[in-house]
Amino acid sequence: METIRLWALSVCFACVAAGILQRIAAAHGRLSVIKLVLTLYILITALAPLHTLSSQVSFTLPSAPAVEDAVDPQALALGQARQALAAQFSEALQGQGLDAAVDVELAVTEDRAEIARVVVTGPGLDRAQVEALALETFETEVPVELREG
Repeated sequence: METIRLWALSVCFACVAAGILQRIAAAHGRLSVIKLVLTLYILITALAPLHTLSSQVSFTLPSAPAVEDAVDPQALALGQARQALAAQFSEALQGQGLDAAVDVELAVTEDRAEIARVVVTGPGLDRAQVEALALETFETEVPVELREG
């Protein structure tokens, strides 16, 4: 606050000094040149604190946050397909009275995805029954891996 008061006081003194010099110069006939010089003096006095302020204050732009890896739509689609196929086969197993966890692995070629294998984890599973159910559910032969658990 003290800085602002001193700045306003210096601008007022500059205006008073300019007015006195203008009165003195008006008597000698060079009024336009004197007015220009006095106006520049007042402007310099008024704007001088901005120069010191600019050396004290720095304006830094915040850095942009790092760009995270882009979302891979193919990976999202494959994940949803794996979950849907696993849920479908799990329901088929439950319909046969088998309680087992199912994991479906997909193999991706250039333009299509295929079931690479189906991993079924559960107690007392019959390979022939699970393979037949996989053929019926997926309508194609898929490798079935059975795990006790």
